[in-house]
Amino acid sequence: MAGAIGDSIKRKEDPRLLRGEGVYAEDIQVPGTQWVHFVRSIHAHARILDIDATEALAQPGVSAVLTGKDIHPRFDTYPVIAIPGLPEVTAEKGLPPFNMIATDKVRYVGEIVAIIVAEERYMARDVEDLVRIDYEVLPGTYDPEEALRPDAPLVHDDRSNEAMLWRRSTSNVSQAFEEADVIVRERFVNQRIHGVPMEPRAGVAIWDPKLRSLSVWASTQTPHDLRDHSAEILGLKKEQVRVVAPDVGGGFGPKAHGDPEYVLLAAASLLLNAPTKWVATRSEEFLGMSHARGKVSYLELAANSQGKVTGLRLRHIADLGAYPKGPEANLSAGSAISSVGSYGIPEVDLQVQAVYTHRTPETPYRGAGRPEGMFLIERGMDMLAQELKIDPVELRRRNYIPAEEFPYKTPGGDVYDSGDYAQAMETALRVADYPSLRKEQARLREEGRYLGIGFASWIKSGGIGPSSINPASSAHDWGRVSIDRSGKVTVFTGSSPHGQGLETTFAQVASAVLPVDVEDIEVVYGDTGLVTYGMGTYASRSMVIGGTAIHNAAEKVLAKMRSIAAFRLGVDPGDIVLEDRRFTSAGTGKAGLSLAEVAASAYRVTERPADMEFGLDESCFYQPKNLTYSYGTYVAVVEVDGESGEVNVRTLYCVDDQGVVVNPMVVEGQIHGGAAQGLGQALYEQIIYDETGQLATGTLMDYCLPTAEMVPPFVNERMETPSPTNPIGVKGVGEGPTVGSPPAVVNAVVDALAPFGVRHIEMPLTSEKVWRAIQSGRNASS
Repeated sequence: MAGAIGDSIKRKEDPRLLRGEGVYAEDIQVPGTQWVHFVRSIHAHARILDIDATEALAQPGVSAVLTGKDIHPRFDTYPVIAIPGLPEVTAEKGLPPFNMIATDKVRYVGEIVAIIVAEERYMARDVEDLVRIDYEVLPGTYDPEEALRPDAPLVHDDRSNEAMLWRRSTSNVSQAFEEADVIVRERFVNQRIHGVPMEPRAGVAIWDPKLRSLSVWASTQTPHDLRDHSAEILGLKKEQVRVVAPDVGGGFGPKAHGDPEYVLLAAASLLLNAPTKWVATRSEEFLGMSHARGKVSYLELAANSQGKVTGLRLRHIADLGAYPKGPEANLSAGSAISSVGSYGIPEVDLQVQAVYTHRTPETPYRGAGRPEGMFLIERGMDMLAQELKIDPVELRRRNYIPAEEFPYKTPGGDVYDSGDYAQAMETALRVADYPSLRKEQARLREEGRYLGIGFASWIKSGGIGPSSINPASSAHDWGRVSIDRSGKVTVFTGSSPHGQGLETTFAQVASAVLPVDVEDIEVVYGDTGLVTYGMGTYASRSMVIGGTAIHNAAEKVLAKMRSIAAFRLGVDPGDIVLEDRRFTSAGTGKAGLSLAEVAASAYRVTERPADMEFGLDESCFYQPKNLTYSYGTYVAVVEVDGESGEVNVRTLYCVDDQGVVVNPMVVEGQIHGGAAQGLGQALYEQIIYDETGQLATGTLMDYCLPTAEMVPPFVNERMETPSPTNPIGVKGVGEGPTVGSPPAVVNAVVDALAPFGVRHIEMPLTSEKVWRAIQSGRNASS
């Protein structure tokens, strides 16, 4: 059957996108549209004394200038996701209100302070200079560690800068450190970065006063969440709000949670009784779209003389920015939990302090906390190997969780579903030809060249829902499979693709159950008017949760079709088999029935059992019992220029296990994209603020992204350990490569610089940083 699970078929969605026939939010044209421009704060911390829009309102074509005094007396604050019910969590006063627009105070550069509405796009933007805002500038807090000082300026006047304190310890961790033969300690910084999706955010809102209905088109990962939040804030029923996520040009997490701009766009449409539209600029996104990753961490590893790790201590200080946007505070705890990695470390002491600063709020970004935790343990393992003078491969071998111990509960609380971590390493060694690389490294060092080989064994959770670390989670997803009278199959999914190829892979899931080709299956998503329920796409959950919901709904349809075929053929439903895409029964002498024939019978009262409901239309809510855990081992090979510090990543070898793979070609594309984004954090990307909280890297002239010529060749090898948590056996794929590539690359660079005694360099490993590390090593040895 064309397009069964495991087939590398071409993506169904690509032809229209390649022909320029995709429809993005900016493409939506509505007569009478008013353009919206958001005026954003130029200060990181200041009181708003006065906003005078008189001159702006006098300009031709300007319809309105709205401020916090217009919005928040009428509309609610933006909902924030509460800290989960973990017993170790403490928070001084809960979470502060997240105003969609500042009222009396601004708390970061880029916070919205006014909304200009005008007849033309650039008119709305041009009159910003005519909106006079009088500020009283206040001292700010711009560093997460400094935010914890008693004398640090408060981000929120009624509470401390510590938003959350979470701690989890095992009973014998102190003993593990007291009895250790060696302890390695290091401070690490996972720098702030920006998601930079190819398409900036954009939206259109239409309030119909006669029907009292609101329609919103938005470049979002979570249309149903946006519908629910919009209804709650604007005082509407969910049934009055329709949200459509058309083609979305990338998301990576920052388009998933808590964007006030779309609700403000809808509020402006409601207040003015006119369609409104907003398209962000790239520089606006650097200010207003959430950042990610920012954490300062202190790691300690205890081990015996043979390299067996006996204990781990970790203190995370997580920078939330000015507001706890989305689940970022929660995921900092998940980041700490993941820091044991793929190793059987028996004792841990994990602590997370999530703090407010006068900076742009942070939100989950591809990997959602796990990249930070995995980076720490993989760097720590290399440091321990260096301390004990053990090959980093051998050290890892001595600490891997044995394959026979799955499912495996970590001391942090994860329950790993399945895996063979040692085999992933052995596969990586074979693919990379590790012995030859070490020989080449020795030869090049004699020539004054510096080749480095870095390893990273990583794990990434997927399929967010009820789990061992958050059993109270209500996360789920919904799928529906419908077959009409003619036999046309339509799949409806609450997941919301934005580049993952889900139109293809979801069709493959349905095709694996039903006797129909992938090209004959339509997949509908992203429209809350057509898709009743959904939670969107994030956290490596689409195939695990959304795919399983579709699979289960298709199984329900198939069971009904078997009953209809049995009724028509005069046999027991248990005797029905599928052969050559036909429902048949051995021994009847009949040719059997096609899918279209059975589908037609479902709509005819005399051709189906008397007690059977009309039609073929089944749905499924699916909620997992635990997370899935994809894993792998990456090997980075780099060469460092000893004179300039330039890092050339020669090859990245990627061994991945995502469970059962629905479409290998799609998965390989996800690996390439995720690994490239991880490479960006390792070598190039960084959000930088100056001493007054001004963003210094606010354009792509200042914020360095890896281009095609900067991305190395990828060599992919796949393992397949099915997950026992779902009937397909799939695990998540989208985020794992972003977890694995940063530590592999950093470990490789440090390995290259071993002749200079370099122990650690903070990301991003720019040429200047590397050059300075080389000079420091040369000076120390001279």
